[in-house]
Amino acid sequence: MEYFVPGPPPRLELIVSRAALKSGDLRAHPASYAIASWVAGPTTHMVHAGAVALSGRGVLLVGVGGRGKTTTSLACARDGFSFLGDDLCILEAADTATGSPPVIHGLYATAKLNADSRARLDAGHWPDLGTTPNGKAAVAIPKEIRVERSAPLVAIVAVSARDGAGHDARRVDRREAFRMLALAAAQGISGTGMPPTRWFSSAAAVAREVPTFVLGLGWDLGRVTSAVR
Repeated sequence: MEYFVPGPPPRLELIVSRAALKSGDLRAHPASYAIASWVAGPTTHMVHAGAVALSGRGVLLVGVGGRGKTTTSLACARDGFSFLGDDLCILEAADTATGSPPVIHGLYATAKLNADSRARLDAGHWPDLGTTPNGKAAVAIPKEIRVERSAPLVAIVAVSARDGAGHDARRVDRREAFRMLALAAAQGISGTGMPPTRWFSSAAAVAREVPTFVLGLGWDLGRVTSAVR
């Protein structure tokens, strides 16, 4: 069980058994539901998305589970990007009062990998944290990969796994961008009891301000990172 308890002072509570501590899900993303409840507000929300940054500029990677967010974020991180997250991040909408852009915040220096992705990323030596219920390996991000805490958001990339070459990127309109971002936000607060409509206006604002692309993926990871770059 995990809770966000309002203050003063506010706190997070995580109550688990010793057996549960062996779960890869829990060790990769401890207290994620409580954190989602804690940060939820008019302009800030947890999103089910990965994120990387290059030269201080952040890219949010969205898509339903199993589409390639983790593989894409880690391939980029191995190719000179900074890592912010593979599955859960916090998205903060632009501050109209100060003129600051939307910001993506990282949460966990961990990842959850299928066996084929782990092999292709040469991540077999990365520290093991356990196995998730669906058979993924939870791993800690190794020291050779740079982990970033926050970055201004300059692009959203919806990843789409495909057979064949893939790696084609096309820009989508604001309506489609909003749909993708709203879905990521709804998945990010799933299980917290927070209504997804609470953040829809901010999601719409982010979709208006930040260009969004759909990227078809293949196993040529060099081409994937080049497309994101």
